[in-house]
Amino acid sequence: LDRLTVLIGANASGKTNFVDALGLIADSLTDELETAVLRRGGREALVWSGAEEPSFTISIDYRPVPKRAATTYEVNIAFDEDERPVVRREELLMKSSQEGPGRRRRALEVRDGRGVVFDETIGDRRQITGDAHILQVASLGVFEDQPQVKAMRDFIEGWKFLRVDVDAIRQPQTFQRTEGLATSAGNLAVVLNTMLIHRPDALASVNDALSAVIPGAPHVRPEVVGGKVVLSFSMPSFGSRTFPATSVSDGTLRLLAYLTALEIEPQPTLLCIEEPEHGLHPEAVVALVETLASSAEERKIQALLTTHSGDVLDALPSPAALRVVEKQEDGSTRIGQIEQIDDVDRWLEEFRLSELWRHHAIGATP
Repeated sequence: LDRLTVLIGANASGKTNFVDALGLIADSLTDELETAVLRRGGREALVWSGAEEPSFTISIDYRPVPKRAATTYEVNIAFDEDERPVVRREELLMKSSQEGPGRRRRALEVRDGRGVVFDETIGDRRQITGDAHILQVASLGVFEDQPQVKAMRDFIEGWKFLRVDVDAIRQPQTFQRTEGLATSAGNLAVVLNTMLIHRPDALASVNDALSAVIPGAPHVRPEVVGGKVVLSFSMPSFGSRTFPATSVSDGTLRLLAYLTALEIEPQPTLLCIEEPEHGLHPEAVVALVETLASSAEERKIQALLTTHSGDVLDALPSPAALRVVEKQEDGSTRIGQIEQIDDVDRWLEEFRLSELWRHHAIGATP
């Protein structure tokens, strides 16, 4: 994935499945693995119908420092006779140098709950025995004597997935201090209220970004009414008059949630947004993509979008940010880079990405 990566593809091609595979790993750090699996429909929903065995593997390459060797985290999840998910294999592999075919050191190697972990306090690997129903990167990643495991856990914990529920945003929220924006963004009011109290400059940045994407957009300021936090909006042309979130469009509220996610602390390591174009004017879509791209570069984070919008494609800083998602005849999903398509460079000299997409020249039929 690049700083900004966009997935395009037909409905049911596998875009959401890809994002949700990442979500499964992230949820398994805070919830039990079984809970994360059941939330997604259990074994039948997760295991590809063409698989020889009821199991699946997720592999993640992560570079803590750009252009340095990658750390690889890989986990294989199977199902026991009671259809409970079991971690059959879990590995964390490190490489000291990117140059050459040097062997990679295993910072973590576990089979069915038993294995070894590299312990910095003794400078060697030690035996561990754990629960095969939980990820060891979740349980061991809280300890300072396993910095590689902890770094991977911290990286995954920083993944933020947004599936905005505008109805929840409009509801009064119980007063509390938090900058942990919920997946639904239903606690947006309390997050912004925390910013107002403790980091007013961050709230000002959210409002500035909102105005940059939608010129003339209302400014938001949370208010506490009867112990509940609500979103209040104002516009210069209205003077001192304010109006509630119920009077603000769905698109503006979604946009507000996306922009707030860029200002929360700790900042996300990966921000995933599905179809951010919903409810936004095409020019606002372009401005949002440009904001996400520049913010990801400036903050050294990653943003992953799925879309059905040609405006999103045309706003990309580079065609290299695009990934084409296509379902194969056997039901599997293939995700490819646009550079892998024959003659694409020549086509891009004459056509916009959205035009190539709509004419089926780059796959991922809209």
